[in-house]
Amino acid sequence: MSQIAEQATVAITFADFGNVDSTGKINIVGGGVAVSGFDPGAGLTSRFSLWVQIWLPAVLTPAEFAVEVALVDPAGTLVMVPGPSGAQPIRIAQVVTAEKPTVQLASSIKDHIGSRLNLMFEFGSGIPLAPGANYVWRVMIDGDEARVWEYPWSVAGPPPGPVIG
Repeated sequence: MSQIAEQATVAITFADFGNVDSTGKINIVGGGVAVSGFDPGAGLTSRFSLWVQIWLPAVLTPAEFAVEVALVDPAGTLVMVPGPSGAQPIRIAQVVTAEKPTVQLASSIKDHIGSRLNLMFEFGSGIPLAPGANYVWRVMIDGDEARVWEYPWSVAGPPPGPVIG
């Protein structure tokens, strides 16, 4: 297990809309939901944002490391969606850098608060998934499968029909 993956804390929040402003503050609307709507006419989920916050102790910063965010089914298999050149997984991997806080604070405060990275993934058009299905958003650091963070998520299916009789 990498030292970064071992000591990191990750929080995942699903929202109707979200962004990170130029100061690093998070703005979310409709945060904390676990079910996305589905538009049968378009064959897509409703728009959504996925916010991943990674915290590292100051002693580990500055640090550069890999982050992977993937959508998997309940068995842990990557979810595939149609793409321009065939099916492709919903998987985002990038290298990020965690810095020590740069604001004018005493070093004891900087050491106490550590480093926070806010990654916002915006799916403004939704994604083509099956209605009524269950999924899991998975976050992995440094390719370390020994410690992953997960957020269970579902796509709403059609409402149940009326009960007659």
